[in-house]
Amino acid sequence: MKTFKTIFTLTCLLMLLSCNNDDESNPSVRESLTSGRWYFESMSLSPLNDCEKNTFIEFFQNGNAYTESYNLNAENVCEITLVNSGSFELVSDSQLSITYGTETNSSLVIVQISDSQLILRDESGSEHNTITFDKTQG
Repeated sequence: MKTFKTIFTLTCLLMLLSCNNDDESNPSVRESLTSGRWYFESMSLSPLNDCEKNTFIEFFQNGNAYTESYNLNAENVCEITLVNSGSFELVSDSQLSITYGTETNSSLVIVQISDSQLILRDESGSEHNTITFDKTQG
């Protein structure tokens, strides 16, 4: 009986030690969101040209957000057309709110997020726009 208790105790101990902590292997939504710059890859309502794919948003751990938007000018040269600093709030693991100045968009749904891809659905307008971001510029 003593041998059985010892084996049982060791087995339980090994099972506890071998369990992975999900927090270590799977980053939280906030950790993924704040892992660096997210570049435009595609939008469902309008195609993006190569210049527009330089547009990015970056979320910071302190709740700040920073965006640079790129477009082609009249000479067909890619240039920065808008720089915005603001803030964001992760309302839940599937809802994001971003504020720039007095404008707040609380209708952003996080469809998917991983280390390399972020898909947001903007439900603020009459037509929902799905925006895909990745970590690759251009």
